[in-house]
Amino acid sequence: MTAPTATQHVAHAPSRCGHSRFGQTGCTRCMDVCPEGAISSIAQSIALNPSACRGCESCVAACPSGAMRLVEPDDDPSPALLALRGRLASGGATVLVVHGAGYGEDLLNAVETEAGGLPDGTVRVALPRLGAFDIEALLLALAWGAGAVRVVFGRGDRGLTAGLERTLEVADAVVAGLGLGGGRFGIIEEDDPWVLGERLRAVTIVPAPPSAGMDGDVPFRAWPRAALFQTVDRLRRHGTEATEAVALPPGAPFGAVEVDAARCTLCYGCARACPTGALLTSSGTPRLGFVERLCIQCGLCRATCPERAVSFVPRLALDASAAEPRVLKEDEVLACLRCGAPVGPRSMVEKMESMLAGHPNFSAPGATDALRRCERCRGEP
Repeated sequence: MTAPTATQHVAHAPSRCGHSRFGQTGCTRCMDVCPEGAISSIAQSIALNPSACRGCESCVAACPSGAMRLVEPDDDPSPALLALRGRLASGGATVLVVHGAGYGEDLLNAVETEAGGLPDGTVRVALPRLGAFDIEALLLALAWGAGAVRVVFGRGDRGLTAGLERTLEVADAVVAGLGLGGGRFGIIEEDDPWVLGERLRAVTIVPAPPSAGMDGDVPFRAWPRAALFQTVDRLRRHGTEATEAVALPPGAPFGAVEVDAARCTLCYGCARACPTGALLTSSGTPRLGFVERLCIQCGLCRATCPERAVSFVPRLALDASAAEPRVLKEDEVLACLRCGAPVGPRSMVEKMESMLAGHPNFSAPGATDALRRCERCRGEP
């Protein structure tokens, strides 16, 4: 197994990674969002370059499986947002402004003191690394009373927006799908405090969801994403859409796996490649199961399937049944022609027979009967 790699800031756990299995490539989200090119694929394994990594933590926020993690777990947005919770719930904040520490903080201070000030009800929070602001944090901020969230990037934060733009797109689709209105999340890139102030004051005032101030603490970055689903469940109670699933943009880290039963032979290659256990096998009746809330849409099942029977549906399932296994395909076990012992799934045996049907060596009647015999009986005349 590939050994873990790490930098001063982040580490990679191959056993949970959806990047590559059995020579097939799946998820590349961490590489796609890294602004420094510090993450690469070497021999189909994720490799981190410590000299290039500047610790923005965009990869951690983008990783849907938890394979990319912080070296220092306390260095994340959780404490800042937890401290913010009381102010959001009690103050009726309209806009939550998230900005970087250092230069970003100086920029917002200049807006407040020299450039016309921030809109009434605005709450600020400074994060050491903006790249770590993930979808869990966005949805929690909304659940705690923020009517809108704007992430402010200054010149010291350039290059970090690619991952966050994808995150905001997914978060906005979730909120809109719940009937809570779209356009609640956005990015503002600006170095001029006067222009920044004008843009913040022009943000559309959107009332906070009535779930603000909800009871109970929610843990951050829990696996399998328990915090996110708990937050969505609570927001759903106050939405106007009674839907079982929210459609998401392509590439979202949530969704369903669909299997073309006519093509699938139950070889279980997809289940063996799945890094999260979302695809399940059965030791008795040939059966392929699926737990949607565990799926990260990494693509390894689709890449591994020899029959091209796998497809994806990007969505966020809201029904509690998404946490339970459902059957994608079930088949009968063929019995050995001689002794009656189990041979394998009917669909697999019939697939092999169809592949050999046109071969001259198997044209005679009964030439493929060996495929319907168990391993012991195949060696007998």
